[in-house]
Amino acid sequence: MAVALAQIGTAFDEAASINTFKIRIERLIQLDPNHPALRARFGARAYAARPQIR
Repeated sequence: MAVALAQIGTAFDEAASINTFKIRIERLIQLDPNHPALRARFGARAYAARPQIR
């Protein structure tokens, strides 16, 4: 019984962390593309992913 309760607790912890991640992404999506938080988080990635013009 203790093992089953531990597995259930682990499943709930995992679901809670996934839900937290989804909420964080939803909030980022609602921001303006020029918002400082978005620019700080994704600016370097966007710069690295830009096409190289030669």
